[in-house]
Amino acid sequence: MNPPPSLPFSSLPPPLSAALDGALLALLLALAVLLWRERRTLPFARLGAALALGTCAYVLQPPDLLGPLPWWRLPLVALNAGNGLVFWLFTRQMFDDGFRLRPRHGVAWALLAGLGVAGCAAAIGLGLRPQTTAIFLTALPLCFALLALARCLHDWSDDLVESRRRLRRSIVAGTSLYVLLSTATRLAAPAQAAGAFADHLALLLLATLIAAQLLRVNREAFAPTPTAQSVLTPSPTAGALVAAAPAQDPALLAALDALMQEAQVYLTPELSIGALAERLDVPEYRLRRAINQGLGYRNFNAFLNQHRIEAAKRMLRDPATAADSILDIAMACGFQSLGPFNRAFKALTGTTPSGWRRQSGDEILVDSGVG
Repeated sequence: MNPPPSLPFSSLPPPLSAALDGALLALLLALAVLLWRERRTLPFARLGAALALGTCAYVLQPPDLLGPLPWWRLPLVALNAGNGLVFWLFTRQMFDDGFRLRPRHGVAWALLAGLGVAGCAAAIGLGLRPQTTAIFLTALPLCFALLALARCLHDWSDDLVESRRRLRRSIVAGTSLYVLLSTATRLAAPAQAAGAFADHLALLLLATLIAAQLLRVNREAFAPTPTAQSVLTPSPTAGALVAAAPAQDPALLAALDALMQEAQVYLTPELSIGALAERLDVPEYRLRRAINQGLGYRNFNAFLNQHRIEAAKRMLRDPATAADSILDIAMACGFQSLGPFNRAFKALTGTTPSGWRRQSGDEILVDSGVG
């Protein structure tokens, strides 16, 4: 159905739409090249380049998928179908220090791309309406955008790098909002020129914002996190995204150390950085900066887990708690379930809690001359 004549942009000049799409494609390709050149220094660069190329496929793919399907359009459909997953993986690798790409992620992308091509071909063969054809390719980005947004909001407060928090807000929140609005527009009027023009214009603005943010990224803020680090030794990879860290307040660091070592507040389940800042009577941003730039942590949970795992190691070595179960020790150290405790323990020690307990028991026997 044609749009009403009263709608703005209802009769867009073809040169205007072509110029917009050309500018958008040029920016996306430049962003892909920029990210690919940084693939050895930025962990998320490869996925970012793939995301930019997938977005190019989205721009080139017309909203009405009915009609002849030439072979050269099949890669566009595949890239478009799998791009939602790429966006979710891109955000995970950018902001989750412990996330690693696995072969199953590639398998999932291939399945989504194949489903996109098969669904498009089936819709053409069955003669379905354009709205029905578009549901699959629009629902996938929506689902993954919601997942990325939920992840972003879930651990937002734990991110200690202030500039990365701003990058998180502009990239993840902005892109997720764009996908939500774009999905609503395409489902409501998939073949209107006005909707496509507004959609591509919003995408151009968002891509410009992302490119500007990525040009200012400090590579050290995204360097791989070491598996273990000293509680009080600054990490060389810690710091803001743009500027060098200012001198830290030694009084605040001393007060924080006393609160952690003497009061052992890290044993409190669900301890938040806001509650810790309230105990120290300092603004939350100052405490974030102190833990990040003064102690070398980029995530508040990593800071807590370092203390909690040290306490668990002592308990697993202590003969007085030899009869306590692993779950009891995990709960006593501030963890609320066994899974996160096991993962954090292995990440910091290279072994499981039960393996650590066995090693400690063997060391005690050797030291006592038994065996």
